[in-house]
Amino acid sequence: MQEKVMAFVKSADNVLSQNIEYAAFLAELRNYKNLALQLPQRVAFPLFDVGLRIANKEIINRIDNFIFTILSSYEEALRENT
Repeated sequence: MQEKVMAFVKSADNVLSQNIEYAAFLAELRNYKNLALQLPQRVAFPLFDVGLRIANKEIINRIDNFIFTILSSYEEALRENT
């Protein structure tokens, strides 16, 4: 996903006329975030439990950073074009 975000931000076609692409990409990232929020905090096996809270938090933090990167790119394009 990180490569996809960086390619989108650095794309030469990444201009304000592509508001639909920005919205679609942000919607995709928000969907991933919603899926990550549904992950269990703990998985029980017959002999032990595995805590997933730290991994889950890291996934959500990375998605939030991707969203921030996309929005920052959009903000920069707004500044350049106004």
